[in-house]
Amino acid sequence: MTDSLLYHKKANGKLLITGEYYVLDGAIALACPTYYSQTLEIQQSEKFSWKSFDHLDQLWLELNEKNSNSEAGKKLLEILISVDEFELRNKYQMTMDFPREWGLGSSSTLIALLADYFSINPYELNNKIFHGSGYDIACAFSETPILYSNKDKISPEIKPAIIPEAIKSYCYFAYLNKKQNSREAIAHYHKLGANKTNTIKAISEISAEIITKSNYQDWIYLLEKHEDIIASSLQLTRAADSILKGLPYFIKSLGAWGGDFVLILTDDSEENIKNKLSDYGIETVFNYKEFLR
Repeated sequence: MTDSLLYHKKANGKLLITGEYYVLDGAIALACPTYYSQTLEIQQSEKFSWKSFDHLDQLWLELNEKNSNSEAGKKLLEILISVDEFELRNKYQMTMDFPREWGLGSSSTLIALLADYFSINPYELNNKIFHGSGYDIACAFSETPILYSNKDKISPEIKPAIIPEAIKSYCYFAYLNKKQNSREAIAHYHKLGANKTNTIKAISEISAEIITKSNYQDWIYLLEKHEDIIASSLQLTRAADSILKGLPYFIKSLGAWGGDFVLILTDDSEENIKNKLSDYGIETVFNYKEFLR
């Protein structure tokens, strides 16, 4: 590290275990930071430059001046311009250690790191740019799972959560090889409208109760209720009824349904799980302890 280094920090990716969609309107959600992360380094310089590298160390986004023709570049400039302290100087480098298509939070880690460097409210910046719930921002610097509620979108309620050790050995996470557009999923949710009060209450109760259970059958029972609520209220198809139909395990869709990761709960061996998922063309599978903090 040289004297010109202004900032070097890592932000965690995330997975939303409960509360998808309704977390946007204040439902209590259980969310977990991942070991996968994105790092921002800023070097002092009179000239501005920005470089973003993927997990293969390939440059995928570059800015050298205050304009861009790419959608990603335009969004980045929008974020930077929204930061009052931002000036057109210094060298910025972002590096992620996970594939961008996994949906673990390339945008949320960016917001969290920039807000940290410029000492501004990350939830205010996130609400201005992406209009998301902010749970992913809360995971960025958390060392534990959290219970999250954004009834106050600028100052959300965040509580550390402990997932019982006895549960972790039954939890697996599989990437479905299909990146889901979170903004489109959010638009679908808002379009349906309807009175959400009872649904928010039911989901919040599941989120609060599930971390008190150490029997994985209790987890399956509660998450099955959760799946029923989301599927029926938002007219969505579960992964267990579509891409993973016939898989002999409990499957819960995560985040924006239809893509990214699913949670699998089973007492089967990891080898059998991976073999069965391979039959569905799914090769990216993690156990809890290698994936989540």
